Amino acid sequence: APTPVRLGIVGCGQVVERGYLPSISTVAGIELVGVADPVPERQRIVPGIAGYASLDELLAARCPQGVLVCSPPELHLQHAQECAHAGVRTLVEKPPGLTLDEASALAALQPEPLVGFNRRFARGLPVGRRVVHDPARITAIFDAPSLDWNASSAGVDPLLDLGCHLIDLCCWITGTQPARARSRPSSPGRVTFEVEFAGDIRLHASCGAASTYRELLDVRGEDGRARTWRWPEPA
Repeated sequence: APTPVRLGIVGCGQVVERGYLPSISTVAGIELVGVADPVPERQRIVPGIAGYASLDELLAARCPQGVLVCSPPELHLQHAQECAHAGVRTLVEKPPGLTLDEASALAALQPEPLVGFNRRFARGLPVGRRVVHDPARITAIFDAPSLDWNASSAGVDPLLDLGCHLIDLCCWITGTQPARARSRPSSPGRVTFEVEFAGDIRLHASCGAASTYRELLDVRGEDGRARTWRWPEPA
């Protein structure tokens, strides 16, 4: 049988507990060899798996082949740099960083990190195909309860926290990169933004904290008619 991939995790908050750990348990060929977190009780998030106070200790003791970087956003670049220096591949939780300079520095690392834009795999999306190639208007909304993930870093801008998912989805379904963008706060904890893509494709989006979860991606042509798909499908 193939040798399992040795995986480590830095940052053991709820996104790991509720998201990554259940997923890892269903994937053959992955061996979780250690976790790192400065909070002692979170070092024991997986019974029987070694826990460490820092990423340096994890890298030195367990020699993972890959690391999930799930630490607070202000530490993403630092932790990815530590892994890159050790020749270890990383999957970095979004946002890539808190500034454009941090995101650019992250993208320049070798081995090149991946970023965890998991909305590409949401049920109902047309996985594996791009469906927008000509003029279109994309309307997107992403609302989430502000304490849903009980993040250790409070006050992350909604554009970084949620809006980056919407921009990534549009990059994926258009196969292009943004040309121009502008954003503005529309109310406390909420932001609206517009992004122009090649081929006269425009994204109009809104995201932020809300009392209930809501997610929408609606693609329409110049004539206003729905394009190949809408997600979620209308009730």
